[in-house]
Amino acid sequence: MMRKRFTQAVTTVSGLTGLSRIFGFVRDQLLAALIGPGVVLDAWFAAFRIPNIFRRIFAEGAMSAAFVPLLQGKLNDHGPVEAKAFARAAFSLLFLILTPVIVALVVFMPWIMGLITGFKAGSISLTLAILFGRIMLPYLMFMSLMALIGGVLDALGRFAPKAFAPTLLNIVLITVLFAIAWFDLAPGIWLSWATLFAGLAQLLIVWIPAARLGWAPALRWPRGTGIFFTKMIPGLIANGSFQLSSLIVLSLASSIERDLSHLYFADRIYQLPLGLIGIALNTVLLSSLSGLIAAGKDEAARIQINRGLGLSLLLAIPITLTCLFHGEFLFQGLFQVGQFTAADVQGAGHALIGYALGIPAAVGQKVLQPAFFARHDTRTPMIYALLSVAVAVGLSYGLYPHWGLLGLGVAASIAAWVGFLALAVHLYRAQFFRPDWQFAVRLIPLCLASGIMLFALQGILGLFGDFANLGFAVRLPLTLGLIGLSAVLYFALVFILNRALLNKDKSALF
Repeated sequence: MMRKRFTQAVTTVSGLTGLSRIFGFVRDQLLAALIGPGVVLDAWFAAFRIPNIFRRIFAEGAMSAAFVPLLQGKLNDHGPVEAKAFARAAFSLLFLILTPVIVALVVFMPWIMGLITGFKAGSISLTLAILFGRIMLPYLMFMSLMALIGGVLDALGRFAPKAFAPTLLNIVLITVLFAIAWFDLAPGIWLSWATLFAGLAQLLIVWIPAARLGWAPALRWPRGTGIFFTKMIPGLIANGSFQLSSLIVLSLASSIERDLSHLYFADRIYQLPLGLIGIALNTVLLSSLSGLIAAGKDEAARIQINRGLGLSLLLAIPITLTCLFHGEFLFQGLFQVGQFTAADVQGAGHALIGYALGIPAAVGQKVLQPAFFARHDTRTPMIYALLSVAVAVGLSYGLYPHWGLLGLGVAASIAAWVGFLALAVHLYRAQFFRPDWQFAVRLIPLCLASGIMLFALQGILGLFGDFANLGFAVRLPLTLGLIGLSAVLYFALVFILNRALLNKDKSALF
């Protein structure tokens, strides 16, 4: 993929992911204001985590890592006819695997929910979580099949449908939240059914363009998928281990009322850079590197990795510093209204500080992983994922009793850095990753621009006195305006410092 096409593809996926995040922000505001942290929201978050975690294991993690490079190889070596047959066989294999998994999860949901949460036996929270979880479980099937069909579109260079799909979930949930408020409906039940319906909508949004391109999925006996299954197993272990650590964190956080909700809202801010740039780069790089490596263009692949890592840091550095020093300002401006109180701002803010320390590493992992997957190596990321998970779980148990949600965030951040450094060192030793001195020098404008932006934001906030005492109708537009102003200032400073310090005529760093 040429540089211009690569940048356009990343911009497309990042832009559509950003659109999803905007709708997600509105959704989270409504959740905070209309329902608020408490029994019902804790139960719904716990229930939603089950299908979401298994979706990441089967769909966005192991399956995508194994499927896209193999499909690219089929296209390059054997043409579209054999590639289509392979894609349909993989679709059938995934369907056959997920069907008994979903049935088993429905049957054993009471035992599973009791195991992974801190809800007491017989409590309202546990009863509601079991009910919500059973309603939402087929969402796992819809999303996993959506990710596989989306992988086909990614391999064909059609990134938009899959990138737009998450927006549908947020649109559906926002619509239902307004209905809940207007008609005084039971929030947990309606949100659960809305999630299921949104999963079907997301499947259709990729199915239709795939069918128009002649790649409509079809059920058939999955012959010739042995290598796909073999490559997927290490990915299942790697992603499964990471998601298992998430479930352990979920269990710890749910032992104290409201902590689970605070953790969720902190995670929503933390996921912003991962979605805007990390996932976008991961999606495009997996397709791009698979094509380059299949064509024997290893040097071009190394250049692509460097460029991807540079683009990731362009957003990761300022967002990290903003979350560290102005996290409570974000929660006060975006969420503190209705049922979301000042105490909730403080709780979510503590979790965000811990998470923020690991943002560059988490985004960096998304960039480096495709370098392994494109070479059909899912085993190495599995090993480093297990190491990272062991660190995360051990530190979570050690830090949470003393530091609370801040400790859980710090544990996740340290684990993210362990995983990122392990991947980077391995790629460097294998000569697949070669950052030069210019790479480090180009980070200088990013750090300087971020520091100036933070001082400017702090100065402006000082003009308003006690920001938290302003009405929400004032705080929300003011917050959004300051975020936009900070972004404009940051990118303008990057452009100016690039030219002044590096003598570059363009604003692009990499």
